[in-house]
Amino acid sequence: MPDAEIVIAEQGESSQSEKLSTYNPHVKRIQVDDGTRFHKTKLLNEAIKAAESDVIVMVDADSYLNDEAAKSIENGTELLRRNCCGILYPYDGVDYLTEAHTRTLLGGGTINSKFCFHGVHIQRQTGLCNMYLKSTWEAVGGFDEDFYEWGAEDDAFTYKIKRLVGPVCRTTGYIYHLFHPQVNTQTYQASSVYTYNRKLCACIRRMTKEDLDDYVAKKVTLNELVEKYDKKKRLNVRLRWACTPKTLLTIDTTIYDIDYEEEISFTKILQAVMAEDGPGYIPTFVQEIFDPIPDLSDEQRKEIADFVEKSKQIVENGDE
Repeated sequence: MPDAEIVIAEQGESSQSEKLSTYNPHVKRIQVDDGTRFHKTKLLNEAIKAAESDVIVMVDADSYLNDEAAKSIENGTELLRRNCCGILYPYDGVDYLTEAHTRTLLGGGTINSKFCFHGVHIQRQTGLCNMYLKSTWEAVGGFDEDFYEWGAEDDAFTYKIKRLVGPVCRTTGYIYHLFHPQVNTQTYQASSVYTYNRKLCACIRRMTKEDLDDYVAKKVTLNELVEKYDKKKRLNVRLRWACTPKTLLTIDTTIYDIDYEEEISFTKILQAVMAEDGPGYIPTFVQEIFDPIPDLSDEQRKEIADFVEKSKQIVENGDE
């Protein structure tokens, strides 16, 4: 994609991006002066505001797209322009690279995907790579600048798109997650900033369409809606469960009430989803989250299928 516009928004100076802009005429640098506190959502909004393209592609710094994924971006552009969806992921699988694999890949070598760790993230929203129209960003009021630092701002953004513009869709392709050290991640996720971000996200997740319309139109602030939608005793953590030898599920317990200490199973996850989203959503959830897992056992598939059938019967009986 030699003509792609590259927009970099920075809070502070960076010699690296300055070097990049000297040899690539398509690079546009945006300086944001917002004090010393990291304000990711403001940076994102300023970058998108400055973009001239009608299609926005966001790629995380710890992601690597191969040629297949790049082709998926081209296909996704057509889907977005035809209004087939609100936000698009140009991949349907993620390979989590080890440190050795990452060094090999970035050094110009090739890696064998079968040795990578395949992961599925429940309720993964705009992580790694996603695409949407700039008009969609405008229609939902952009990223919410009530979110500071990082965490849940991308989830909240996608919830608004799903409710106000159109559904999430995927194209076929793989994306690689590059290994990098985790710097104080556990400490930060226990902090008041991260906890508050997740509370804001949960609020947006549960808004009625009327409240969401008023919020986007700035008739009401996000903080004014928090008390209405905040559910007590929610765990603001991500519960990680290795459900098969190849797949790790990450469950956002801010969205679904699941006890971190209890024994997790597919049934318990689906019970929490049904309690939050209703039985009618279960088949879609299973199709998006569980069906792509490559090594489910026959017993696990039967457990999931039995729950799907149970949810369908509930809907047919009018008990939803």
